[in-house]
Amino acid sequence: YSAYLPDNYIEDIQLRLLFYKRLSNAETTDELYETFGEILDRFGPPPKEALALKDMFELKIMLSDLGIRSMDANHTSIILDVGEKSHLDPAKLISLITLEPKKYAFRNDQKFVRYLTHAESDALVETAAIYLEQLKSRCFDEAMPNIKA
Repeated sequence: YSAYLPDNYIEDIQLRLLFYKRLSNAETTDELYETFGEILDRFGPPPKEALALKDMFELKIMLSDLGIRSMDANHTSIILDVGEKSHLDPAKLISLITLEPKKYAFRNDQKFVRYLTHAESDALVETAAIYLEQLKSRCFDEAMPNIKA
């Protein structure tokens, strides 16, 4: 999975670095889309690598909004380090495990796991985005302060 701004898409290295910085610093999806829209306006239809980069930064924002420390993904699972500052209700996460134990689990290191089907692992980035949206709708802790719901 390649996620970058190809040098044949944005040839000027200074501009390419500027856009990397702006994409990386986006704190909301609105900021991300505004920057990516500017890239589209200036350089035309993006190659798949640039779209993948946008998708990766979108996941980064979603994780931040949920207060999730980190996410690892592979062909069998998505693993979330929810940490102490997570905006997900632990009781609701445990409820998910109880309802669907073949789909969800807590590991011994307290990381929350979502097991994937073959079809889901073939579209890993899209699956991760859908999964995070589902967690937000099903497990979001409304009592947490400073949340971007």
